[in-house]
Amino acid sequence: MRKMSDDLFMGVDIGTTNLKVGVFDGEGNPVRTSRCGYRRTTLKPRINPLVWWETFLEMISEIPDDILRRIRAISVVGHGPTIVPIGRNGEVVGKAITWLDKSGEELVEKLLKDGLDMMTAISTAKLISLKKELENSNAEKVYILQPHDYLVFMMTGKITNSSFNERGYMPWYEEFLEKYELLDTFELPEFFETTQVIGKFVNSKRYGFSDEVMVIAGTIDFVSSIVGTGTVKSGLLCDAGGTSQGLTLCHEKKGECRGLIITPFFLDGLWKISGVINTSGGALEWISRMLKKDVDELVDGTDPYSPTSIVFLPHLNGERNPDWNPDAKGVFFGLSLDTDEILIVQAMMEGICFAMRDIIERMKECGFNIDHIRVAGKQAFSNKWNILKTNVVGVPIEIPKVKEADVLGCAIFAMVGLMGDELTNVVERVVRIEERVYPNPEVHDEYSKKFEIYLEMKKKLRDLFPRLKE
Repeated sequence: MRKMSDDLFMGVDIGTTNLKVGVFDGEGNPVRTSRCGYRRTTLKPRINPLVWWETFLEMISEIPDDILRRIRAISVVGHGPTIVPIGRNGEVVGKAITWLDKSGEELVEKLLKDGLDMMTAISTAKLISLKKELENSNAEKVYILQPHDYLVFMMTGKITNSSFNERGYMPWYEEFLEKYELLDTFELPEFFETTQVIGKFVNSKRYGFSDEVMVIAGTIDFVSSIVGTGTVKSGLLCDAGGTSQGLTLCHEKKGECRGLIITPFFLDGLWKISGVINTSGGALEWISRMLKKDVDELVDGTDPYSPTSIVFLPHLNGERNPDWNPDAKGVFFGLSLDTDEILIVQAMMEGICFAMRDIIERMKECGFNIDHIRVAGKQAFSNKWNILKTNVVGVPIEIPKVKEADVLGCAIFAMVGLMGDELTNVVERVVRIEERVYPNPEVHDEYSKKFEIYLEMKKKLRDLFPRLKE
């Protein structure tokens, strides 16, 4: 007879450049976590979604059979806003259009003025552009999925959309598809709210699982980071660092804040205030390729207590928040003959932290207090990153025991879906803070002076960026 204590739960996170898998017991203790880069793609705006499935199968083939057979439920999250167009028979129509793709960007400002939030505006603009592409190819009506929905389809055979049923958690809504005459081209599949049971993992035994594995509805990846860090109380901010950087504040106050996304939180009585830096980890991956050196080794050589004399604007693919600017570019200011590769990398890290502070200062200006920042993702493993963030931003950093909070949050969805417990109860039980890091006042003052230069550069260069396209 199987004991409940033997049950395991799997979380899967489809990242922009790699896929992560985490297996946890019912108390949130990691049994196995791993990540794998995609073999058939690099950082491209459009990719074949089959790469995600192939990578998932490769990763589970390395998990011992005795662990796989104990997994009771799986949930999947993924990056976004990303569009995966699927035909009625489940075939992929073209490639997945990731959040890096700039198609339709000229429409975004108008859509924002129409009242759409940032994520919905970006996705709707891409759909308007994709509609023209599909009309030219005489394609039939297609379903629009997100990356996690595609992996769920490969597991269950069901074409679904899944997320929390609140504004700000889905990249598209039927009313906007109708408003912009998109329903004749695109169709929304059956909706499953996060933590709902979608169905069984078909042919699961072929891959080493038991035949009782259930697939539980997930959502977009930033939400699982919120859950996996326990950012479910007013005044806590989740900093999820990946290819991009997502900052999400949980707050009891309802308000407005120019340039940021404010929607209801997925828990009653709370609000979500968020901003995104397009290329944070992506910028470091870029410099790593340029220098042909491991990014972690470069980061380890930096000194978060000694600011550089270089200011970096981390806008390698435009910028989303707090000031929408698709024309923004990356800039190094202050290079000299004494500049070496470590100084370059540290300046880039500082620039990313300045972009974080830019968003956080906007939140504060709008009256939202921030008590602590909870970090998640690869950056959370690095003391250099954690110290630099608190020194630049001036807010204490809380480091969870499980740094890969996105896959833990995803596994929590699986636990809730299978066992029927309240989400907040499971979060309180399994999420633990391991360490706190506090800002050095003197170093923070030094970084504040550099931050003023960062803001001035950003302002003065705004009108120059479009001229680079002339």
